[in-house]
Amino acid sequence: METVLASAIAVLGTLLGSITTITLQQRTAQKAEQRTALAAAAAKLAHALSTHRGHLYRRWELAQPDTSTTPDELEAARRTSHASRDTVTGPLYQLRALTTDQELIRLAVAAVDAAYAVKRKGEDLASVSAADIAARRDWGIAADHALLAAVAERVAPR
Repeated sequence: METVLASAIAVLGTLLGSITTITLQQRTAQKAEQRTALAAAAAKLAHALSTHRGHLYRRWELAQPDTSTTPDELEAARRTSHASRDTVTGPLYQLRALTTDQELIRLAVAAVDAAYAVKRKGEDLASVSAADIAARRDWGIAADHALLAAVAERVAPR
């Protein structure tokens, strides 16, 4: 009887060990997937912001008084920048859905704000100096880098 009881306990111990191992492996895999998704969302957001800044810079170039830009070219550039602004929303929402880390969310919103500040609402780009547009661009790039560095720190394997 003792042999049967010892065998039953050994089998139960083996089963519990297997279940524990499987559960830990699943949790580890889920965390890795979440880290990968967060990194991808941040990279997609940074790319969308970079593209949007580029379109805003092109609008600034076309608005300069020494260019022979047609109204149609200005309108096309305006439409392009508005479309690129729309591509920012999805990655930002995706990042927000993937994390409750308030610092990451703050950095993401700061990067978006910095990109949008390249051209302020209602601003006449012809009146913006080259130094000012460069400073706005640099601010946006720095904000992107801060976000990406914070995400990389959080998703790096430990």
